[in-house]
Amino acid sequence: MVPGTQVPLVRFDLPKGLRGQAREQVAQRQLADRTGLRQGLTLHPCPPLDRKTQGGKAKGAHKWHQALIAENQLLEQLQDLSCQAVLPDYMTLPTAPEIWTLCRDHLPLAAPADAASFSTADSQEEIVMARLGPDDGFSAQPALAEAQLERALSTGPTPRAWLLLSPQGEADPLIALAAAHGIPLVHDTSDLTDLGLPTPRVLQHGELACDLRRNPMAARNQLERQLRPWRWPLLAGALAATVWAITQSLATARLEAETAAISRRTTQLVQEVFVPQGPMLDTRLQVSRALDTLHRASNANRKTSDPLTLTAQAARVVASAGQQPELLSYDESEGLLLGLQLDDFAAVDQLYSALDSAGLTVQLRDSRVSDGQDSVRAEFLITGPSPKPQTAPQTGARP
Repeated sequence: MVPGTQVPLVRFDLPKGLRGQAREQVAQRQLADRTGLRQGLTLHPCPPLDRKTQGGKAKGAHKWHQALIAENQLLEQLQDLSCQAVLPDYMTLPTAPEIWTLCRDHLPLAAPADAASFSTADSQEEIVMARLGPDDGFSAQPALAEAQLERALSTGPTPRAWLLLSPQGEADPLIALAAAHGIPLVHDTSDLTDLGLPTPRVLQHGELACDLRRNPMAARNQLERQLRPWRWPLLAGALAATVWAITQSLATARLEAETAAISRRTTQLVQEVFVPQGPMLDTRLQVSRALDTLHRASNANRKTSDPLTLTAQAARVVASAGQQPELLSYDESEGLLLGLQLDDFAAVDQLYSALDSAGLTVQLRDSRVSDGQDSVRAEFLITGPSPKPQTAPQTGARP
């Protein structure tokens, strides 16, 4: 225990929605406004002590509305203590709802040199430790304690009983105060049962969560000091990422500008060549239609032959040469394609001459030796009647 006079429990008016560090900062500002001190005091959030605990932690601990206040020097003295928890003395009193527990004690007048000297001193002063139910308490000199009890009785609900743990004289102001407010006084917990009240319990209301050695704000400051050396590398990384993002944005904008320029140039060329009139709705479709129109006009101007006539003339020549065609196909834009297998290149020249002599316009499309065979594969393109007789294949017909 540490003297409760040095670690008061202070209530704050905090918004419900605030949590974590933001809630602590608001409480720190309110504490500074009340005390006029901006430094030297540490705020220890204290979870609601009037609620049940789960796993050693009070339910709704993030919704705390009160905190233990202590000087930094005192808290530094407590860090090396080996115990379950370090608490102000009034938190160790037994308590229960609607029961106030009071106890007189003596503390050394001189400030302790270290945490182990709290209980040893030559000169001592009397104090009153008070636990006003599970969620409140204080330690103070008798006169100040009487004033605080008067204020608590006037501003809050009146308890159903006072439990006095230390002998009291008949003229004790606390007894007179209880009598003035009609509050029953008991000196033993068994007397509370006769009044229909629960038995007060020690450290069963989440008090251990208020351990003064655990300083969440100090832990956060230490983490900040540990992360401080990394701030420049992180800043450099963030700057590099920003520069890269800007570079990528500029490159994307340049590509979009080039794409837009190409699109405008393409549209201009299409309008000049293919679609001189009318809007450009679908460039690909409109160009395809224009090419189809030009292709049909070209075929209309060219003299075409009947495919059946060409096939019959070519078939007579091939039959006269004693050959059998392997491929016969007709395409309106090209003509009749004749493919067959011949003995050698001389036979290719002879068949070409025979087709030409028959009055056909013939072109040797291909002639090659097939792999693994002695014969020659030849393809002739026949487009129609010959305008004038030819006696030899075109130059470059044979590979």
